[in-house]
Amino acid sequence: MDADFIKSPDAARMLGLVPGTLRTWRMHGRGPRYYKICGNGGPVMYKRSELDAWIAEHNLGSTSEQAAREAMA
Repeated sequence: MDADFIKSPDAARMLGLVPGTLRTWRMHGRGPRYYKICGNGGPVMYKRSELDAWIAEHNLGSTSEQAAREAMA
C-alpha cells in the first residue's frame, strides 16, 4: 500500500484527536476526506497529503473569523 495512506487512528493522532471524533465526523459528512479500501470490513484510510491540505484549509486568525466561517456553512 502507498506510504501516503495512513489508518484512521494514526490520522486522528496527527490531527490531535481521538479516533472517535473522526468516526463521528465521517457519519456527519464532516472532516477530511477518507478512503474505504476494502468495503465494510476494511480499514478507513486517509491520505497524509490530504490531511495536510485539510489542516491548511482550517487555519484561523481569530475567533471572529471562525464564527464567520460557521455562519457561511
